[in-house]
Amino acid sequence: MDIAARKGGRNPETVRLIAVTKTVPVEQIREASRAGARCFGENRIQEAVEKIDRLKGEDLRWHFIGHLQKNKVKFIFGRFDLIHSVDGAELAETISRKSLEHGERMPILIQVNVSGEASKFGLPPPSLESTLRAVAKLEGVQVRGLMTIPPFDPDPER
Repeated sequence: MDIAARKGGRNPETVRLIAVTKTVPVEQIREASRAGARCFGENRIQEAVEKIDRLKGEDLRWHFIGHLQKNKVKFIFGRFDLIHSVDGAELAETISRKSLEHGERMPILIQVNVSGEASKFGLPPPSLESTLRAVAKLEGVQVRGLMTIPPFDPDPER
Protein backbone atom coordinates (compact mmCIF):
# COMPACT_ATOMS: atom_id res chain seq x y z
CA MET A 1 0.00 0.00 0.00
CA ASP A 2 2.87 2.32 0.83
CA ILE A 3 4.36 1.97 -2.66
CA ALA A 4 1.01 2.38 -4.41
CA ALA A 5 0.19 5.47 -2.35
CA ARG A 6 3.50 7.10 -3.18
CA LYS A 7 3.15 6.26 -6.88
CA GLY A 8 -0.26 7.93 -6.80
CA GLY A 9 1.13 11.04 -5.12
CA ARG A 10 -0.55 10.26 -1.79
CA ASN A 11 0.87 10.35 1.71
CA PRO A 12 0.84 6.69 2.83
CA GLU A 13 -0.16 7.81 6.33
CA THR A 14 -3.55 8.91 4.95
CA VAL A 15 -4.36 5.53 3.37
CA ARG A 16 -6.37 2.98 5.36
CA LEU A 17 -6.92 -0.69 4.62
CA ILE A 18 -10.52 -1.74 5.07
CA ALA A 19 -10.92 -5.49 5.55
CA VAL A 20 -14.17 -6.51 3.86
CA THR A 21 -15.93 -9.09 6.00
CA LYS A 22 -18.73 -10.11 3.64
CA THR A 23 -19.64 -13.73 4.55
CA VAL A 24 -16.76 -13.90 7.07
CA PRO A 25 -17.66 -15.32 10.51
CA VAL A 26 -17.19 -13.25 13.68
CA GLU A 27 -14.29 -15.40 14.92
CA GLN A 28 -12.27 -14.63 11.77
CA ILE A 29 -12.94 -10.92 12.29
CA ARG A 30 -11.62 -11.28 15.84
CA GLU A 31 -8.50 -13.00 14.45
CA ALA A 32 -7.98 -10.15 11.98
CA SER A 33 -8.40 -7.67 14.83
CA ARG A 34 -5.80 -9.50 16.92
CA ALA A 35 -3.48 -9.29 13.89
CA GLY A 36 -3.90 -5.50 13.83
CA ALA A 37 -6.86 -4.82 11.52
CA ARG A 38 -9.09 -2.04 12.86
CA CYS A 39 -11.25 -0.96 9.91
CA PHE A 40 -13.82 -3.37 8.54
CA GLY A 41 -16.31 -3.05 5.70
CA GLU A 42 -19.70 -4.68 5.29
CA ASN A 43 -22.09 -4.49 2.36
CA ARG A 44 -25.19 -6.16 3.77
CA ILE A 45 -27.04 -4.51 6.64
CA GLN A 46 -28.58 -7.63 8.18
CA GLU A 47 -25.27 -9.49 8.28
CA ALA A 48 -23.44 -6.39 9.51
CA VAL A 49 -25.84 -5.73 12.38
CA GLU A 50 -25.33 -9.23 13.77
CA LYS A 51 -21.53 -9.06 13.49
CA ILE A 52 -21.14 -5.53 14.83
CA ASP A 53 -23.46 -6.18 17.75
CA ARG A 54 -21.50 -9.33 18.67
CA LEU A 55 -18.22 -7.40 18.49
CA LYS A 56 -19.39 -4.41 20.56
CA GLY A 57 -16.74 -3.20 22.98
CA GLU A 58 -13.85 -4.06 20.69
CA ASP A 59 -11.84 -1.17 19.22
CA LEU A 60 -13.10 -1.54 15.64
CA ARG A 61 -14.29 0.93 13.02
CA TRP A 62 -17.02 -0.14 10.62
CA HIS A 63 -17.66 1.14 7.11
CA PHE A 64 -20.84 0.45 5.17
CA ILE A 65 -19.74 -0.27 1.60
CA GLY A 66 -22.86 -1.70 -0.08
CA HIS A 67 -25.94 -0.26 -1.70
CA LEU A 68 -27.99 1.34 1.07
CA GLN A 69 -31.77 1.34 0.78
CA LYS A 70 -33.61 4.17 2.51
CA ASN A 71 -35.62 1.75 4.66
CA LYS A 72 -32.37 0.28 6.07
CA VAL A 73 -30.81 3.60 7.13
CA LYS A 74 -32.13 3.18 10.68
CA PHE A 75 -29.69 0.29 11.24
CA ILE A 76 -26.61 2.41 10.47
CA PHE A 77 -26.56 4.51 13.65
CA GLY A 78 -24.44 3.41 16.55
CA ARG A 79 -22.76 0.86 14.30
CA PHE A 80 -21.05 2.46 11.32
CA ASP A 81 -18.40 5.18 11.24
CA LEU A 82 -18.65 5.95 7.51
CA ILE A 83 -21.05 5.21 4.66
CA HIS A 84 -19.24 4.73 1.34
CA SER A 85 -22.24 4.39 -0.93
CA VAL A 86 -24.52 7.43 -0.89
CA ASP A 87 -25.79 7.52 -4.45
CA GLY A 88 -28.02 10.57 -4.45
CA ALA A 89 -29.44 13.56 -2.60
CA GLU A 90 -32.63 11.71 -1.62
CA LEU A 91 -30.67 9.02 0.27
CA ALA A 92 -28.45 11.71 1.82
CA GLU A 93 -31.59 13.53 3.02
CA THR A 94 -32.88 10.36 4.68
CA ILE A 95 -29.51 9.76 6.37
CA SER A 96 -29.34 13.39 7.48
CA ARG A 97 -32.82 13.32 8.99
CA LYS A 98 -32.12 10.09 10.90
CA SER A 99 -28.69 11.38 11.97
CA LEU A 100 -30.24 14.43 13.56
CA GLU A 101 -32.80 12.21 15.35
CA HIS A 102 -29.83 10.31 16.83
CA GLY A 103 -27.91 13.50 17.65
CA GLU A 104 -25.20 12.61 15.16
CA ARG A 105 -23.62 13.91 11.98
CA MET A 106 -22.87 10.92 9.74
CA PRO A 107 -19.73 10.99 7.57
CA ILE A 108 -20.50 9.87 4.01
CA LEU A 109 -18.89 9.36 0.63
CA ILE A 110 -20.84 10.17 -2.51
CA GLN A 111 -20.78 7.20 -4.89
CA VAL A 112 -20.16 8.11 -8.53
CA ASN A 113 -20.60 5.59 -11.34
CA VAL A 114 -17.72 6.69 -13.60
CA SER A 115 -17.88 3.53 -15.73
CA GLY A 116 -21.53 3.95 -16.66
CA GLU A 117 -22.03 0.23 -16.03
CA ALA A 118 -25.66 -0.63 -15.31
CA SER A 119 -24.54 -3.26 -12.79
CA LYS A 120 -22.99 -0.59 -10.56
CA PHE A 121 -24.72 1.92 -8.34
CA GLY A 122 -23.79 5.57 -8.08
CA LEU A 123 -24.79 8.78 -9.70
CA PRO A 124 -23.62 9.70 -13.17
CA PRO A 125 -20.74 12.21 -13.24
CA PRO A 126 -22.88 15.01 -14.76
CA SER A 127 -25.15 14.86 -11.67
CA LEU A 128 -22.30 15.17 -9.19
CA GLU A 129 -22.13 18.96 -8.87
CA SER A 130 -25.86 19.47 -8.28
CA THR A 131 -25.94 16.55 -5.83
CA LEU A 132 -23.00 17.95 -3.86
CA ARG A 133 -24.71 21.36 -3.70
CA ALA A 134 -27.90 19.78 -2.34
CA VAL A 135 -26.10 17.53 0.15
CA ALA A 136 -23.90 20.40 1.42
CA LYS A 137 -27.07 22.02 2.81
CA LEU A 138 -27.90 19.00 4.99
CA GLU A 139 -26.96 19.32 8.65
CA GLY A 140 -26.94 15.61 9.51
CA VAL A 141 -24.30 14.44 7.04
CA GLN A 142 -20.70 15.36 6.40
CA VAL A 143 -19.34 14.65 2.91
CA ARG A 144 -15.84 13.26 3.29
CA GLY A 145 -15.21 12.57 -0.38
CA LEU A 146 -16.19 10.47 -3.35
CA MET A 147 -16.27 6.72 -3.90
CA THR A 148 -16.18 5.01 -7.25
CA ILE A 149 -15.50 1.58 -8.64
CA PRO A 150 -13.65 1.79 -11.96
CA PRO A 151 -14.33 -0.61 -14.80
CA PHE A 152 -12.37 -3.86 -14.62
CA ASP A 153 -8.93 -3.68 -16.20
CA PRO A 154 -6.54 -6.64 -16.22
CA ASP A 155 -3.66 -4.17 -15.76
CA PRO A 156 -3.78 -3.11 -12.08
CA GLU A 157 -1.47 -0.17 -12.79
CA ARG A 158 -4.13 1.65 -14.82
